[in-house]
Amino acid sequence: MHTAALVKLEQKGWRDGHEDWPFRVNAAGVFKEVQKENKQSSEVKFEWVRICSRLEVVAETRDTQGKNWGRLLNVHTREDRVN
Repeated sequence: MHTAALVKLEQKGWRDGHEDWPFRVNAAGVFKEVQKENKQSSEVKFEWVRICSRLEVVAETRDTQGKNWGRLLNVHTREDRVN
């Protein structure tokens, strides 16, 4: 699924109520929502942590028997080159 499609799903509220979707993709990269607890105050807060550069799913792949599905990714470097 392309980055733009994921952003559109989030804008439509698709993520609301889906605690099992702790990821966000934007031009800056892929982020994961993590829970952090202050051990002294027991305060719990959530923050977004960058886990990698921007990824785009450009195709779904499979072998000649129609099995072993995968995804072809574009990986954006710091120089915004696509590998």
